[in-house]
Amino acid sequence: MEEINTLGWVDYLVIAIMLCISAGIGVYYRFSGGRQKTMEEYFVASRSMSIIPVAVALVVSFMSAVTLLGVSAENYTYGTQFVVINLSYLLGTPIVCYGFLPVFFKLQATSAYEYLEKRFGIRARMMASFVYFFQLLLYSGVVLYAPSLALEATTGISKTASIVIIGLVCAFYSTIGGIKAVLITDVFQGLLMFAAVFLIIGTAANGVGGLGQIWEIAKQGQRLEFDSIELDPTVRHTWWSLTLGGLCTFLSLYGVNQVQIQRMLTVKNMKASQKALWLSWPILSLLSITTCFSGLAIYSKYHNCDPFLKKRITSPDMLMPLYVMDTVSNIPGLPGIFVAGIFSAGLSTISAAQNSLAAVTLEDYMKPLYKKCVGHEFSPTKSAFIAKVLAFTFGIISIALAFLAQFLGGLLQASLTIFGVVGGPLLGVFTLGMGTESATESGAIIGALTAFSFLFWIVFGQPRPIPPKLPTTIEGCDNVANITISTGDSSYFYLYRISYMWYSPLGFLITFILGLVISNLSHLFFKKQNEELDTNLFFPVLARRIYYRRCMDVENERNSSLNRKYSLTDVIHGKDDAADKIYGTQFWMTCLSFIFVVPITSRLYLPVFIKLRLTSSYEYLQLRFDRNCRLLSSALYMLQMVLYTSVAVYAPALALSHVTGLNTYVAVTLVYMVCIFYASQGGMKAVIMTDTFQAAVLIGSLFLILGYGLSWEGGIASVWEENAKSGRMEFFNMDPSPTVRHSFWSVVIGGTFYWTTMFCSNQASVQKYLSVENISQVRIALWVSAFGMIVIYSVNFLTGMVLYSAYKDCDPLTAGYISGQDQILPLYVMNFLGGLRGMPGFFVAGIFAASLGTVASALNSLAAITCEDILRGLFQMDLPASKGAIYARWISIFFGALSFALVFIVERLGSVLQVALSFNGMVGGVTLGLFSLGMFVPWANAKGAIVGAITSLVVVLWIGLGAQIAAVNGQIQLDSKPISIAGCPCINETTIVLDQFEHNFDDEVSSIYKTSYLWYSAIGCMLTMLVGLAVSFATGAQNPADIDQDFLSPPIAAMFRIQTKPCVSTNVQGIANFGLEMEDEKPR
Repeated sequence: MEEINTLGWVDYLVIAIMLCISAGIGVYYRFSGGRQKTMEEYFVASRSMSIIPVAVALVVSFMSAVTLLGVSAENYTYGTQFVVINLSYLLGTPIVCYGFLPVFFKLQATSAYEYLEKRFGIRARMMASFVYFFQLLLYSGVVLYAPSLALEATTGISKTASIVIIGLVCAFYSTIGGIKAVLITDVFQGLLMFAAVFLIIGTAANGVGGLGQIWEIAKQGQRLEFDSIELDPTVRHTWWSLTLGGLCTFLSLYGVNQVQIQRMLTVKNMKASQKALWLSWPILSLLSITTCFSGLAIYSKYHNCDPFLKKRITSPDMLMPLYVMDTVSNIPGLPGIFVAGIFSAGLSTISAAQNSLAAVTLEDYMKPLYKKCVGHEFSPTKSAFIAKVLAFTFGIISIALAFLAQFLGGLLQASLTIFGVVGGPLLGVFTLGMGTESATESGAIIGALTAFSFLFWIVFGQPRPIPPKLPTTIEGCDNVANITISTGDSSYFYLYRISYMWYSPLGFLITFILGLVISNLSHLFFKKQNEELDTNLFFPVLARRIYYRRCMDVENERNSSLNRKYSLTDVIHGKDDAADKIYGTQFWMTCLSFIFVVPITSRLYLPVFIKLRLTSSYEYLQLRFDRNCRLLSSALYMLQMVLYTSVAVYAPALALSHVTGLNTYVAVTLVYMVCIFYASQGGMKAVIMTDTFQAAVLIGSLFLILGYGLSWEGGIASVWEENAKSGRMEFFNMDPSPTVRHSFWSVVIGGTFYWTTMFCSNQASVQKYLSVENISQVRIALWVSAFGMIVIYSVNFLTGMVLYSAYKDCDPLTAGYISGQDQILPLYVMNFLGGLRGMPGFFVAGIFAASLGTVASALNSLAAITCEDILRGLFQMDLPASKGAIYARWISIFFGALSFALVFIVERLGSVLQVALSFNGMVGGVTLGLFSLGMFVPWANAKGAIVGAITSLVVVLWIGLGAQIAAVNGQIQLDSKPISIAGCPCINETTIVLDQFEHNFDDEVSSIYKTSYLWYSAIGCMLTMLVGLAVSFATGAQNPADIDQDFLSPPIAAMFRIQTKPCVSTNVQGIANFGLEMEDEKPR
């Protein structure tokens, strides 16, 4: 390494003054005020600090020398993409302010980990405290190592000597100064940090001709990058890794870290603490952005003569001090200001770390152990003395760990690696406690330990690749050839190549998901614990919900003895109008999902199916992945549609049995005989044409019933008013809990996922798309169908409002007139419209029309799947064209008979709407996840797809079937709107009331089983994609260049058009629809 400039005596004087001021502040607070004789004063400043020093302290705690040296070297070496991390600071600040901070402020504990003991138990607290030691000691070593780089680059003193000298000074300073001294020195030292950064930028601007010239040089050197949106997690910095990874890192530092929590608790109240945190955000962002720009400023000088390649320095983290000495060493005092800024930042962070480590050690370990052994606690004076000894001890340990920091890579990556490995799982543990009611201590500990093990493996596994750097050169140096940095090697193990920014999200997700699963599994085998946890231990939004729920439970018990109101106990209720009568109008908002589903279908999924034109849509999965994925999806579709057709026939059978008096089983048999005949004999053309006719009959019958109903109930204004009085007019229930049966989120978002499964991954729908000549006509058909669905749903809900208006004083189910809520509409037709000749028959025709077309197309598509995927795909049978329609007809008859047999199971699972949507949600979401994985994730491979689908299927079936079982056992009670039987003639109301009191609900079931059935599709789809993507990367991701563009959704194909293969011709067989003669399949 070449000889470099060194500091002068003026510079040393500046550094000495800085150290003396910092130490003097510590000495001042040691001998003033309470003289640091109590725990409260030493650790939380007697909660008397003002907002500004706390805000500055929150910034400089973890953005010290690492920020100045690491971020500038990052932008010099890798470009400006890292500046995007500032978005995560903006996203994370309100989460900390209104989520984590209120919990800790109400707790008012010296150690943040006391929370875990109150929420979970002593083992969780001990685990977190121990892990915190590991995190903060390692980070202290990194921060101690950073100033030693500055000394080595400027004074010639070796890193070893630098670490020892600075470590000893810091240990002394942190020992005598309490938290008051730390906070005040932070303000002074923060100013020096900004002075150092602005010194760099100002010097560079003056040297090259202004800030614009710095930007232009960086642009020519390819350093300007802000738009990397690659989804590949091995890319070091992208929008996704910096935003999501940065958010998790920010939350782990500012939301649950002892250092920051301790500082936020030094103000007098929570409002002041929130103000301090909001004030820290612009300071943090300004420091981060200016430090990023300082890297470009340094590059403007060394862009054609890189000092690292020329061996002038041994690490890129020495760039900033080298620049200072190369440019302003001739100005006495300026290099000293810079080094003072480096020192002050490091000293402040280490002192805060040692102060908090002392607090945690004393509170979590020494006090409990001493009290257990001796029987009483430490005196306040003795506690303060022990805390100072502990602080000095941790200072010595930090010196030893500083020698390890140089082996972790660059300073910036080393610090964020430490926080990712340890901070992510800790964030997961605290979030489990504050964000869920069902989490247990065993779940939290197992989740965290699993995350730690996984992250330590991928972080410290060897051999590791070197991240690819942007090109640098020394062609501007004297007599040296041009050199560029080589890129990374993709031959390394995949997990070792994952960006360090993903460590924190991985740790958080593993801890949270696994902890939640373990906790819910434990509830199945052990008695539920912590039934009445303090609401202050939860996020405020959850705490309020728990509080109001408990109040409502008390209120409901009180009302049940005063009012004759009946809360229905069915798991769910079938037709939309029956659901509206019982639960209100929230479900109508699912109409919004149709507006979202049509563009999703027509722009993302439909073009792929139109290009390939496959008889079985699941053949796509074989082309994209392998045969196993195709067979799995076909099997799931068969299961889904057989169960769904059972529901679709059971509904009109109920109507028929009630209107005609015919036994339900006889009605089911008659309906199936007609339906099987119609489905097996009619091809797709017949299905589509009859669907059009049946839609007209359905809409006509609904409008006729609605029109008569509104006229008899006094018009729509009167009906609306009656429903509003009962609280049924509900459209914007914004409760975010997934256990709420119908909220705005579950109905709109969950409904969008559900209908996307029906439109985009359902064989029956895809078959109909392919029967149209071109994609434009399909898109028009989709919008027409969406409008038709909105009309039908709107009429249904208006009809439900009419039903409530008619039966508001005499609920027919409670009175015993009917045996199920699904019979309310047929009863209304007979009671109010039965005198109109032909009206009951028209109603039954409309009900049949709504189901027969669905069943016919389902049986037709099942025949197509069986012939293509099972007979030809699995058994390799050669089906002659002349016999294809015969096979299809017999297969349709078989599935019709199978569906008929399952009707007798369906009637015991609940009412028809939830049964239908639950079946489709549980199975359809998994299938949609497979198609989405294939079309949107070019890196996904067959192993990932099959593992993701199976994992998702198991989880969703576990939730869905568990919910059905719990409902049958009376363990789930749904909140319904009040109804009355006060106006019923000849009803023994006393008997009814007694029956209500005798019906006790066992609410011990886990919350996961209370998840709304509308979320099943979303859970199935997202879990399939997430697990599939993770497994794909773990087993060797698919190369996008090897995928035919026709297999990808158009937006994704456009992104990879240069990388992927050109389109190849496919085996287009025309528009194949089983149930048609082969001549009908010839292209026109």
